[in-house]
Amino acid sequence: LHIKVKNPKWANVIELAIGGLARNFVIHDQHDKTVLQDLFRKSCSNPREYPNMIMMKFRDEPYDVSSQKPQTGHPTIYDMLEIDDHVISNALVEQSRIEQSLLIESSE
Repeated sequence: LHIKVKNPKWANVIELAIGGLARNFVIHDQHDKTVLQDLFRKSCSNPREYPNMIMMKFRDEPYDVSSQKPQTGHPTIYDMLEIDDHVISNALVEQSRIEQSLLIESSE
């Protein structure tokens, strides 16, 4: 498991925001895509059931998102996640802008 929510009170809203990406594969290049598609073809007869792929360059460190985070006093999704894999962290930043998604408690 590469992602943990730091504060359980945010777990449901974070899952709603990024949960769809959990079913995706992150790949580095066209070669990876071809290899993965071949595996899908061998194990799944319906191409519509193939998982989605996110193609991006793999980096050795997470993106520096400090300048992208809103300065509001409210946490972002990025703040509330422990992510132990830089590729996954960077994919979530690219795909969902988790460093810009504020978590604000309801007044109710």
